[in-house]
Amino acid sequence: MPFPDGLFDVAISNSGMSYATFHETIAEIFRVIKAGGSFAFNDWHLIDVPAHRIFGEILRRHRTEHPSETLSRCRAANALMEHVGNQYSDTKVQAEELERVGFTTMQVKQREYKIKLPSIRDYIIMRLRREALKQELKELSKAQRAAFMKELKAGLRPFTRTAGFLMEWKVTFTHVAKSR
Repeated sequence: MPFPDGLFDVAISNSGMSYATFHETIAEIFRVIKAGGSFAFNDWHLIDVPAHRIFGEILRRHRTEHPSETLSRCRAANALMEHVGNQYSDTKVQAEELERVGFTTMQVKQREYKIKLPSIRDYIIMRLRREALKQELKELSKAQRAAFMKELKAGLRPFTRTAGFLMEWKVTFTHVAKSR
């Protein structure tokens, strides 16, 4: 970061940590925080959201076996991000890295969030806005897309409540301090 050492009192990251460069990222954050300052970030993973997990399982069963070069690259990039992200998804591993760069006084809290959407359809539309998923559907035949959507709606039905579609997930909040 183009900032001098010890410039900030606090640094905050809202679901923006790079796990590919986790150690380097937190080392740089440590550098720009004043002595006595703090760093707070939150973390969650798609697999921790039950509806997202079901979506992914159903998609894997229906996706094309002969993807285009573009889709192959998207899948490879997503797989790499998942693999790297999973290395740092454990708060104990995160704590070790945070301590290694010099942070102290670590506090970790988990909160469970519940978001209600009007319907399964609204949830599916939200998920299918991602470019990689658009590409997945684009490469399926009309019949394959129909089969995918039918299974997806059935698989997501358990998340339907009288007032809509309920998404639940856990978010981990971590707060660390830099000693004076």
